[in-house]
Amino acid sequence: MKVSNLAMILIPESTNVKTGNIIQSYSHRATCPNRCPLKGNGCYADSYYTSRQWDRCENEGDKRYIANGQGLMLNLMSAVAIHAKNGEDSVLFRHNIAGDIAIQNSDMIDGERLSTIVEACNKVSSTLDVNILGYTYTHCSLSMQNFKKVQEAQAKGFTVNFSCETIEEVKEVKRMDCNAVMTSVNPDETIKALKDDGLKGLQCPAQTIKGMNCKKCKLCARNRDAVIIFAVHGKDSNKAKKVIMLKTGKIS
Repeated sequence: MKVSNLAMILIPESTNVKTGNIIQSYSHRATCPNRCPLKGNGCYADSYYTSRQWDRCENEGDKRYIANGQGLMLNLMSAVAIHAKNGEDSVLFRHNIAGDIAIQNSDMIDGERLSTIVEACNKVSSTLDVNILGYTYTHCSLSMQNFKKVQEAQAKGFTVNFSCETIEEVKEVKRMDCNAVMTSVNPDETIKALKDDGLKGLQCPAQTIKGMNCKKCKLCARNRDAVIIFAVHGKDSNKAKKVIMLKTGKIS
């Protein structure tokens, strides 16, 4: 896959109970960084339905396939228009139900890719006069280069959440005024550990509140103090739990 090729699909409407009816996308597997501990080790995206959608990013013949910024802007404009007609003054766009924003075979954020996505969101937002709350997650490295790219995206209204597994990673992200999320085997224990370090943790409301979803919550799409914690989930959750416990030193 060429780095310059977005190789993604855009889904204008969703029946996903957890996210609610929001705009979603998937990016090619090659966008996932090498350092992600869940890559091939219990990633929720390897579940049947999600994986089947994800595979479509490899099919240039799929009608939803997007190769470049112009294609993304046109498809995003059509998707946003659907939601705007339904009376939504703020339209949620989760970039990457599966996939990431890394340069292929690296742990570095693809600045060109990220800028293309942010620019498309802003152009569509200004054209349609609709507030787009765009956001995504990344397992790319906690480097100064990556922090800078994320800060630039945040300044333009697009939220990038650094995915973490340890308290030390969270502290590093927060020191750089960026947003952090955590995958946890025991969310209550993680919230307490964060509090002991002067940090606020909150388990994903869609996992704890009946009827809550991303469309109602919007926390991950905003700059915030709180670290959002996700309980391990997916068909290979036991494998994922082991990976996280190894990384955090809970088991050896």
